[in-house]
Amino acid sequence: MWLTVLEKMRIPDYAQHQLLWTYFPQVSKSEGAERPFCYLDTGDKIMMLSVVEPSTECIKIEFQAGQTLMFNCMASLTARRYSKSGVVFKPQDYTAEHTKDWFIRKFKDVADINYVTFKKHAPHMLVDSTGRKKRIPLDRTEFFGTLTIVDPERFVEIVGRGIGGGCAFGFGAMILPQVMKWK
Repeated sequence: MWLTVLEKMRIPDYAQHQLLWTYFPQVSKSEGAERPFCYLDTGDKIMMLSVVEPSTECIKIEFQAGQTLMFNCMASLTARRYSKSGVVFKPQDYTAEHTKDWFIRKFKDVADINYVTFKKHAPHMLVDSTGRKKRIPLDRTEFFGTLTIVDPERFVEIVGRGIGGGCAFGFGAMILPQVMKWK
């Protein structure tokens, strides 16, 4: 996985995502192409994680099976359908148990979640290219805890592409402070 830290451009959410795609000229951006990165807007910087090496200065991060790390992640939960009952739970209806279970399932057979807690934040409203807010709110839940890596290759795929919905809008990037040290 690669970590890139960039100066933040003062542009709308959607334009930020389009700008970051330009760091991956080797990846076809055709319709349905899988995004090779996720990012986090820290205010004055953009921290980008990717499964493909970007065409800019970056640091390669490698993981080991059995490695235990702290994490922090702002994610947008997605709706969950229970097949037996046919009931659909939307993020705003999730109980604390649903929320933790949603996060743990993202890492099934990839990492053992040793401890996880979370904090709900007000929804994020998307900003379009004109600078106006769209009426599409994205759930914001911040997760904290520790995990132990079981499968390093699959862990990179999950963390490098982001967790949950809204990864194109700065959600889903997992901060792992023990291994994400910028020069």
